[in-house]
Amino acid sequence: MPRFIKKLPHDLISGKPMRYRAAGDGTFLLYSVAWNQQDDGGAIAAEPEKGDWVWVMAKKLKKDR
Repeated sequence: MPRFIKKLPHDLISGKPMRYRAAGDGTFLLYSVAWNQQDDGGAIAAEPEKGDWVWVMAKKLKKDR
């Protein structure tokens, strides 16, 4: 983390650090609990009462060699 950002941003709803989940294909999700204040595992909120606010990392990260 320190290589890319000094401090993780906090979730505006929970006040805790943003959630991060690696996907099996080399991409990742950065997400916040939404209005329901529950960690829905990065499920994109289709309705205000369900899901999380999600930022998808679409490009695969290259591994350091």
